[in-house]
Amino acid sequence: MTVARTTRRLPGFRFEAQTPPLDEVLPRMDVAVFVGFAASGPLHLPVAVEDAAQFAALFGADAPLAWDARRGETVYAHLGPAVRAFFRNGGRRCWVVRVAGRTRPNFVYVPGLARLKPNGRLAPALAPARSEGSWSDSLQAAAALLSRPLVVSRYNSPIDFEVEPNGPDAPTAGDILRLTFDEGYVPFVTVKSVTPVGAGETQGRAAVRVEGGDVRWFRVPAEPPIVRTGRAQVVTFDGRGRTTNANVAPDSAWGRGQPAPFGKPVAVNLSLSPSDAPAPGSFVRATARRGQHRDCAGVGRGRVAAQEQADRLTQAADRVREAALRASRA
Repeated sequence: MTVARTTRRLPGFRFEAQTPPLDEVLPRMDVAVFVGFAASGPLHLPVAVEDAAQFAALFGADAPLAWDARRGETVYAHLGPAVRAFFRNGGRRCWVVRVAGRTRPNFVYVPGLARLKPNGRLAPALAPARSEGSWSDSLQAAAALLSRPLVVSRYNSPIDFEVEPNGPDAPTAGDILRLTFDEGYVPFVTVKSVTPVGAGETQGRAAVRVEGGDVRWFRVPAEPPIVRTGRAQVVTFDGRGRTTNANVAPDSAWGRGQPAPFGKPVAVNLSLSPSDAPAPGSFVRATARRGQHRDCAGVGRGRVAAQEQADRLTQAADRVREAALRASRA
């Protein structure tokens, strides 16, 4: 019979020598970095990539570099093949840096939209591409205006009024509100702040007070203009202005001397060649002069909106405010 004997450790103190840490930490030697040319993606910025699909989503297809006349084929950058080979051989994560010389991003024209410069002139709305490169040369954009009706329960001025939102349609800071009056005046108000004020006049709805910021007054004309001819400035997608002659189309309601129905388009003829004609969604500012009188109109997709002079707008705003107050008292 064999008896196993265990050794008991006696109580006491024991000292163990610890290996001192190194003064300098050696860098990791298993980090793969690929630097080269790509069709798209951020420039001169390391980006972590964990599979070939992520690389293709960020940096696009292999970038064509030149045409090899001797071999009769296009020469592509080696960045994409190198990264794909890394993952095929078991790589799990690498860093990719796209490099290039002097580049600039493309700007995509957004039809149906325009931006207002500080000097009051219209300019086209452009959206920059997410990264530099010719990959975005063929990109196109479309825009759709979605409007939600709101009930105005109290109106003092375009920068001070109350509305009754319906569920998630409550206005927030930065929104643009369009107020419409029977007289045809349409102010566009940029929302500066929104403050809850309690229950509104409609049962089950809460009212909020809107403080407006920038206000732009427009008037949708109905009666035909006295002056039928003038000059027009076409706002093109590249920001260049083109000036030409303009006149009211004879076969339109205005051309026949009839009032234009509210909200209906009005036709205006431009003296332009077919190749220079504005595309759908472009903006045109037509100006008609008679003595010292000036009417400015912005045209988009055939719709006309007239912007009166500053002194006339002030008087019109007062009349609109008085009419709104009378309607609220009634």
